[in-house]
Amino acid sequence: PPVDEPPVDEPPVDEPPVDEPRQPSGEPKRGRWF
Repeated sequence: PPVDEPPVDEPPVDEPPVDEPRQPSGEPKRGRWF
């Protein structure tokens, strides 16, 4: 893939892993994404 895009098996750094759903901004976030 292009250098500016992460590998297909690795999600972007600003997004949580695919197996963990992203928390809505209105709800309290987990410590690891806080």
